[in-house]
Amino acid sequence: MKYIFKKYSTIFILFIPLPLFGIDPPNLKLCYNIKFPNTTTYKEPKDGSIIAKRLNKRFNNLVSECEGKYKHPAYECSGIILRAISPDKYEFWKGGEAYSYFRSDLNTYKFHLDRPIAYVINGSSRYVNPYGKQAYVKCAYPIDGYTKTRPSNNEYKRGCTKSTLFPNIPGECAKRGINTLKEWQIDFNKVPVSEGAKRYAHQCSFDANRVSGTEEFALSLEARRSLNLTYEYREAIQNEIVIKSWDDTDYKPQDIPVEAIIYSDYQEDHQHSAIHALPYARAMQCAYVKATIDNAGPGKRIKYPIPIIYFDLYSLLNFNDKNPFRYRRKDQVIVAKPKSKLVPEMYLLKVY
Repeated sequence: MKYIFKKYSTIFILFIPLPLFGIDPPNLKLCYNIKFPNTTTYKEPKDGSIIAKRLNKRFNNLVSECEGKYKHPAYECSGIILRAISPDKYEFWKGGEAYSYFRSDLNTYKFHLDRPIAYVINGSSRYVNPYGKQAYVKCAYPIDGYTKTRPSNNEYKRGCTKSTLFPNIPGECAKRGINTLKEWQIDFNKVPVSEGAKRYAHQCSFDANRVSGTEEFALSLEARRSLNLTYEYREAIQNEIVIKSWDDTDYKPQDIPVEAIIYSDYQEDHQHSAIHALPYARAMQCAYVKATIDNAGPGKRIKYPIPIIYFDLYSLLNFNDKNPFRYRRKDQVIVAKPKSKLVPEMYLLKVY
């Protein structure tokens, strides 16, 4: 038998995902510039897998309100409050009032502007934040509220009041006399989809205050479930809740009830789809811990490192995955345990 060998020229093409124009490369030097003062008292790190289980549990806890001595809005015990951020905004805790509320029954799968990274805060008044305070939730919108057109000198009303596009119409649902789903649907559809941003700027805000907003927040969830998002502008399909800005207070980074940094490597038809999100999440993880050390204050207390949690958006969309939040040790930034007995093993410095 005769074998004939043919020569082929082979070309290997290596595709390297690069940050797009306007997005700087991840600054992992932040991870190597952290100094641990011996006079500081540290909180032991929480197991990231425990936090992932908490997120999945709240994601699937489908209640309209939270029971207790008094009834409270659903975000007290269910759902995920998150804020999508630009991948290169390492100091993510600074500024921002607009958040999204993710839950398995609300068709929530899109981060604002399709950004691949977000951070999670715990909205519960019972959340044990060792050094911090509670999130002050002001109002909610079933779909993007176009809140940049809702300014106010009152920090408790900013983002929840009337839009500059509709200066003669009250911004709050209660002031419009909206108390039922039907009334909200009629009001929302007064401005058609063809009007674009005006449609979302026209919608009213539901009270989401933990004391006074239980019923209105429940109605906002009902309104969200009633929407057919295929007919809405894709850029606006995420819901929105407005939280009093951290910059309006004397909070330190460790005061904010941050639970996790989450990222996804699956994005649909958007500029951020070419970005590898994990290195940016690692840089944020290091920046946050460094900031808590630099701003320790007289108490010399450092918050435990917050974990990076993977959000499996692909499985959620394609297989209705009920547990899309996953802790993966390989994603974390790790450091060997320092010599000082005061310093616990932390998720810093050595990238796996």
